[in-house]
Order: sequence, then structure tokens, then C-alpha cells
Amino acid sequence: WGTSGPNGSVNLLSTDSLALLDKISTFAREYHQSVHCFGVGGPNSYNRLRKNQLIPHTLDSTTWWKAGGFGSIFFPNTSQIQITVRRGIETTKNGLEKLKITTNHSCYFCQNIESLRKSRNHRIMHNLAAWLETLER
Repeated sequence: WGTSGPNGSVNLLSTDSLALLDKISTFAREYHQSVHCFGVGGPNSYNRLRKNQLIPHTLDSTTWWKAGGFGSIFFPNTSQIQITVRRGIETTKNGLEKLKITTNHSCYFCQNIESLRKSRNHRIMHNLAAWLETLER
């Protein structure tokens, strides 16, 4: 993927990146090879790959871990939400409950909004559960 941000540490899923992945995937199929994608990002990036019918055989992502460490959570098919700061409807108890219903996600780690706000481990484990659900859907 192309990168941006400090020291090129943020991966970008650009149109050029998608075109390159398409070519690599076609080449790999012709030679009966697999494609692994490093640094896919979060559920939205994966869904963009899926929408473009560019599903790699395997992938890795540390977004679930990094986002949780920096105070953010995500649900299947959503963008990151900064949960440690109260801003926007998603960061309220009612907003969180609505997101759970909308995304059909509920896990042990997102049962209590205060735990998500205060516990880095709860955010990280919730994000991992949401990522795994995204991959299964």
C-alpha cells in the first residue's frame, strides 16, 4: 500500500493500490499462487477490498491493537470511534447500544461503555472480536 503520515506509518488503500493488487492477484491465480496482504488496516479497508472483489488468501492487520491502545474502537463495517473522549452520539451509552444493534455485534468487552473508556485491554479485545466478525461475514 501507499503510505502517509509521520514516517510513512499510515497505510493508504488508494485506487493505485487496488489496481496493483488486482494485477498481482491475477498473476498469482495464473501461477496457482496465494496472495498475502500486509497492513490491511481496519474493517473499512477490508470491506473496500471485498467490494472490489480483491480478497487476499491471507492478511494481517495491527489496527485492532493500535486503535485500542490509542483509545479507539470499531465495529464491523464502521470507522474508528474515539471512545475515551465523549463526542458525538457514538460515544454515549445509547449511541453505543444503537451501534451494537446496527452492526449486529456484541461481545464481552463492549458490554460496559465505562470499561471501553478506561481499559486499554477491553478496547483491544473488543476490536479483535469486531475484526474477526468482519472477516467471517
